[in-house]
Amino acid sequence: MSALELLPLEIWKKVISRVNDPKKLVKLRLVCNLFDQLIEIEMKKNKQWKELLPSDMKMWINNILAKKYPFKKLSKLELLPNLWKEAFFSYKNWRLFGDKSRKIHSFRFNVSQFLQNEKITCLTTFARFVAVGTNLGLIFFYKIGKLKNFFWAAKHGNNLTKIQFWYQGKNNILALSTSSDRVLKFWNVSQKKSIVTPHYNATNIHVGINHRLFIEFFRGITECKYISNRVVLKAHCAVFRGDNGPRNNFLTMYSENEKLIVMTTYDTILRVITLKVPDPQGTELTEINKKLYRLLPRRPPVDLALIPNNELRLFKNGNYYEI
Repeated sequence: MSALELLPLEIWKKVISRVNDPKKLVKLRLVCNLFDQLIEIEMKKNKQWKELLPSDMKMWINNILAKKYPFKKLSKLELLPNLWKEAFFSYKNWRLFGDKSRKIHSFRFNVSQFLQNEKITCLTTFARFVAVGTNLGLIFFYKIGKLKNFFWAAKHGNNLTKIQFWYQGKNNILALSTSSDRVLKFWNVSQKKSIVTPHYNATNIHVGINHRLFIEFFRGITECKYISNRVVLKAHCAVFRGDNGPRNNFLTMYSENEKLIVMTTYDTILRVITLKVPDPQGTELTEINKKLYRLLPRRPPVDLALIPNNELRLFKNGNYYEI
């Protein structure tokens, strides 16, 4: 017997509209096609898909959206209910990691082109692309769904430590790579060619939520711009200034909107520095806020620091702490 044989459609609509718990609505979708259709309408209307996201995913959501939908502004993505629905069901796979008894979707790269002693040292993803770096300084670019063969290989030249994609328009998907000798190189993945630059160096690289690129080298931060098929250095800031020395340690950075957040340590002090990113004509990143936190004494140094969003900073100093 179908649902419509039990009660009229209008009655079912009223019943479903009075279920306030989105978790229960998700389960009720499985009852029948009619429930699925009515609940879909109800959850989109009340923006309930977004409410289902747990806190450990919400804090990363801007990073996820910037990678998957680089061509859309985050303010517009907030209004798309299908996006939150997709994010919720994707999250359900996260919990399977670390559970050896359950198998999730996996894929294999074709690495037959690797030399005998060649190993993967870094990997990154972006939209429909995957980039794999090796200890011999090669970068192999793949398209998701076509991982049997890479579509382009670039030669950096030394043991690779990090790769990041840098979105500069639909026809300009760029990438940048750093090696163990801190050499920084740029690639136009869309056009399958290297971007010739002066000799640039970087210890840390960061592409922000708004696709702005910042590099750190010798305790100074510089923003890079892509102008007329060239990468140029723009605004700069020395984050350590007067207390420059071996006891300083640069941890990580995060950029969203017009701000750049930087985490550093000095002995047992952890510093969170907020910098204002200038307009296109500006030449300096200006400090607008600095917060200091005392680390636990006699503990290992901070070996992991993360900034998921504008509001949260995580670091490991014996344990995880939220700031």
